[in-house]
Amino acid sequence: GWICILDKIDVSEYEFLSLEIKGGVGKERFEIGIKDTSGVEKKVQTESFVKIDTAWKKIQIPLSEFEGVNFASLENLTFAANDSHKKGLIYVDNIEFVGKRSKDKKVIDRRFSREKLVKVLIDGFERTNQYDFYKVWIADNSSLQLESSRLIYEGDYSMSMEYVLSSDKPIGSRVSVR
Repeated sequence: GWICILDKIDVSEYEFLSLEIKGGVGKERFEIGIKDTSGVEKKVQTESFVKIDTAWKKIQIPLSEFEGVNFASLENLTFAANDSHKKGLIYVDNIEFVGKRSKDKKVIDRRFSREKLVKVLIDGFERTNQYDFYKVWIADNSSLQLESSRLIYEGDYSMSMEYVLSSDKPIGSRVSVR
């Protein structure tokens, strides 16, 4: 397995563990564990959330699946296989805690904070130059993730844009791509 030391971080305001994953040959199975500083650890099986193949997939595991863990003080995050999982090769990237919880709605409303994950697929566009690149701009606490592919529905390319608008300011936030 593999362990990531979290050094007592507090993720109690988040709802999901988010990561990207792919397998070496597909159908790999393993477990993800979260352990708090008092020694409480809970593990979940990845096949409950994703069927792993050789393409990158983004998954979000609700932190509620790790019942009993104190998210205010985490010790580590583990990726492990046991005898029931057999052999396999997995790749993991972009590990983060996402989705802010609203503990006190009045405080959230007063601070003008709004978050919503939006996913847009742009299909059938042509790139004039295979070396074109994309420039991303974000403001405040917002995020934007792009994924371009030749796995498309129509045309030469498709692009997936996944974004979250998040701001503490009354004027809002923005994300942009060129």
